[in-house]
Amino acid sequence: MVVEALHNRLLLRDNVNRHPQITQIPIDKPVFVLGLPTSGTTFLHNLLVLHPQLKALL
Repeated sequence: MVVEALHNRLLLRDNVNRHPQITQIPIDKPVFVLGLPTSGTTFLHNLLVLHPQLKALL
């Protein structure tokens, strides 16, 4: 899990380095999907990703 987290952080830093303007985009109303395992949070996240006006983290 630690290696995966570090890999994701490196991907994020690389993306910000290649596109520095991304840090200037405001996030007005973030939505956090939280819950216990097997409570449907992945399903809810995948459902929200389908909305054309919403953006989600990979």
